[in-house]
Amino acid sequence: MGDDMNRASTFIKTLLASGALSLFACSASLAQSCTQHELGLHLNFCKTDWGYHEGASCSDAALGINSGIPQQILGNSFKRGTTTQLAIGLAKAGGTEKAFEVMLCCQAHNGIGANCFKENKAQVINWMQTQ
Repeated sequence: MGDDMNRASTFIKTLLASGALSLFACSASLAQSCTQHELGLHLNFCKTDWGYHEGASCSDAALGINSGIPQQILGNSFKRGTTTQLAIGLAKAGGTEKAFEVMLCCQAHNGIGANCFKENKAQVINWMQTQ
């Protein structure tokens, strides 16, 4: 096992040294920006999905409720569409930071969607305020 690890480590070091593998290139490809179309799809999903909400306990915490209700129960009762409507109401009332935190929870199951929201925070807030 040790020899295999040493060979793998040597192989990766060789690739890095030769420029064939660049950590910068790898990290840049993983951090791709989302398009406006993708942002719209993620926002629409949050607004129109009424299935199990993986981010329900995240929303609970973001709102400062911390109900202690298990995610399995909360996810079936505090639906994604409901939390999005709540976030929209908060944004319209001026609570844009709290509203944005709740919207991030909508994408708790989807790192790409959450990153898209983070990259476009001002647009997400504007979207909520104009719904």
